Amino acid sequence: MTRTIGEIIDWLDDLASRVTDDDDRRALAEAMVCARAGAKRAAFVMSWIGAAESIRRRLAVLSRTDAEAGHLLKEIEKAETERYAVDQRLLDAAHRVGMISAPEKVRLEQVLSSRHIYAHPTNEAPSEPVLAAAMTEVVDIVLARPVYLRHRYIRDTVDAILTRIAFMDDDRPIVRSRANSIFNRIDPTLHSYFMSVLVQKAEDVRQDETTEQTWVSRRVGWFLYAYGERLDESAVTALPAGQLLAECPAAASELLALPSIIAHLSEEDRDTVVGEICQRAPRSAVHLARLVELRAHGIATERERERFQQTLNASTVPHLARSEVPFAEIAPRIVERLKVYSWYSQNPAAEVLLRAGPDSVRELDPAVQEALGRNVLQAADGASRGAHAVLTAAAGRPWPSAFVTGLLLECFVNEAQSFRLKTSRYPDTIKALDQLERGTLIQVLGDVATAIAASYWLGPPDEEATRAAASVLLERFGDDADSLIDALTSVRELPF
Repeated sequence: MTRTIGEIIDWLDDLASRVTDDDDRRALAEAMVCARAGAKRAAFVMSWIGAAESIRRRLAVLSRTDAEAGHLLKEIEKAETERYAVDQRLLDAAHRVGMISAPEKVRLEQVLSSRHIYAHPTNEAPSEPVLAAAMTEVVDIVLARPVYLRHRYIRDTVDAILTRIAFMDDDRPIVRSRANSIFNRIDPTLHSYFMSVLVQKAEDVRQDETTEQTWVSRRVGWFLYAYGERLDESAVTALPAGQLLAECPAAASELLALPSIIAHLSEEDRDTVVGEICQRAPRSAVHLARLVELRAHGIATERERERFQQTLNASTVPHLARSEVPFAEIAPRIVERLKVYSWYSQNPAAEVLLRAGPDSVRELDPAVQEALGRNVLQAADGASRGAHAVLTAAAGRPWPSAFVTGLLLECFVNEAQSFRLKTSRYPDTIKALDQLERGTLIQVLGDVATAIAASYWLGPPDEEATRAAASVLLERFGDDADSLIDALTSVRELPF
């Protein structure tokens, strides 16, 4: 049975009771006045105006903390000054910031399309059911919702994070930026709810170790970090930490291990988080990164630091590198692995060094740089392909002087200050020297000459090989190598 306009208005009165914003209530009230008076075309147009104005106000509120909303609002204002219609732009912007879903945007576009008909001299008016349907859409999709986004937006966002590769680029700064935008749009009382839902849904990803290096695993890790570090103490307290750790230990420990969060956990929950991190870190790059950050942040207890160090000792060099561990911590481990006379140990360590490159090496203590150079040379001398690749790289572009010093020292003097010759990689070492600026080159040659002069011999030196090495230096560097050439040619005169 068709309802009268009065019956429809009574029903809409109940619907309107859900609208809490004063400006939205006034806009809807104007539409209802028109409807009660039988001015259905005016009621339809006023309903649309109420929706459009509400979307604009919401964009203005979001723009205070959301840069994207602010940019969209400026574009709309610019279009207005140029006398363009902005209705569709408002819908596009609302969808862009997550205020409305794609299906809801289509439904509002249908209302907008009908508004174009009824607002112009077409002699067309909506029927009572059409008017009621349009007013219902306006209230349901726009006016009855809070300014900040809530449960539906949270569920849709979690689904997009975990299932839509195109939702955001596989790039940490971009994920951080999106996390901040989403944080600014969500109702502040629901931040802990959002994190709980994401942790629960992400647990399958974290439990499946084969996905450790996939886009979804990286995205979850980056997103949890960026969003979680913005939680205030009240939001952290609202997190059901114990329940999450029991039901979702992998993803929950990843979130709860953030320094800004773990400090507010109970002693029992904190101990569980540390246990989960230590257990998973040797296999999970994200958990290992959390462990390193906790240790560096200075909030770990003495016992926790001991557990962290044990876990780091059990982790491979490539795994440490994947986990964003500072290179200064990885470098001594690379030296250790290069000293092991096994290609299975040397090659992965050398490959990490090669990926780190000269800029990372330059930040290390000079003694560590020299040790790296020495052990790259000795591993390359033993036919390690990884070490040979590093040596080739140093022969093609400048590496730090202390590293090159280590290469050259290893050709003549071992770490026990005993003189001996290693000539198989000597040509590559000369090429690495050739990349240095003249002043630096002279300094390196002088340092090595000093080491040779202070060295001792376990047996008689190979005079022919020594003269050949000196000849190469003379041919390539001339007078710049005088001190080193003198040191080498004097070797035969020293006792052994």
